[in-house]
Amino acid sequence: MVVFDAVARLGGVSQAAREIALTQSAVSMALKELERNLGTQLFHRHSKKLVLNDNGKRLQPKIRSALLSVRDVESVARDGGHQGSLSIGASTTVGTYLLPDICADFLLDHPGVEISLTVAKSSDVLDLVDSMALDLGFIESPSMRQTLRTSHWLRDDLVVFCAARHPFAGKRRVKIQELAEATWCLQPIFADVRGVLTRAVLNHVDYIRVAFETGSIEAIKRAVIRGVGIGCQSRTSIQAELEAGILKEVIVDGLDLTRQINIIYRKDIQHGELHAAFVQRAREFAEQRGSQVPELRPAARKSRRGA
Repeated sequence: MVVFDAVARLGGVSQAAREIALTQSAVSMALKELERNLGTQLFHRHSKKLVLNDNGKRLQPKIRSALLSVRDVESVARDGGHQGSLSIGASTTVGTYLLPDICADFLLDHPGVEISLTVAKSSDVLDLVDSMALDLGFIESPSMRQTLRTSHWLRDDLVVFCAARHPFAGKRRVKIQELAEATWCLQPIFADVRGVLTRAVLNHVDYIRVAFETGSIEAIKRAVIRGVGIGCQSRTSIQAELEAGILKEVIVDGLDLTRQINIIYRKDIQHGELHAAFVQRAREFAEQRGSQVPELRPAARKSRRGA
């Protein structure tokens, strides 16, 4: 079961062999033996890549659940403390500015646990959680996938900001139409924050002029500080610079950039106590931030404009 689980999640024999510390030939033999015992093939074989067929897709969540149940039993048999590993994915803001502290505190409380954190755009995190390559994800956009359970985690406020010497810094409020006259420093168009800003602003102006584009939040902040243009990011990511007076928040009349950050994981897997303990720690973190966190349940459908 361990071999099948690793190959199914990682998509290849060599990757699975590295994870479970076996030779590639041993992994291949174990996989063939499993298929022979079950009397059916579980993978489509494309060169060196293995892709689950329909039989394999039906089997994967059952095997994953069984392995996680075994992990819980082993933890109880040892000393009752949490043991094992968690693979977590997060979109850029969450993975850079929120989850590191949560992961660090959790690891200090549970030294028998290992955490792997993948930071990527929300669509990639969705795919990785859906394919079971990740145990759970934290994303900045809603998910309507039927295979995933989505629950609200915390509210995140996006902020338009500028350098302390920018003309906007001296204004108490700015009209949305004035944003079309500004030069912007933003993430690429497929980024989560860029999408929220674009949908909100382009309801009022025809375009915004982007002078500097990069996937790095830190690079955007540096460019704005140097006076290249204005930016838009999560308040969390620029809080230190706002408090130091290096950056200034731009209050824009009629512009709502509030969004919901969500937790996602597969519905059809019994994830076990380690997974539940980490989700609970994340919820406690959200409550400490003053967010209203509903009970775990599928998120209500939203329109694109509310994403």
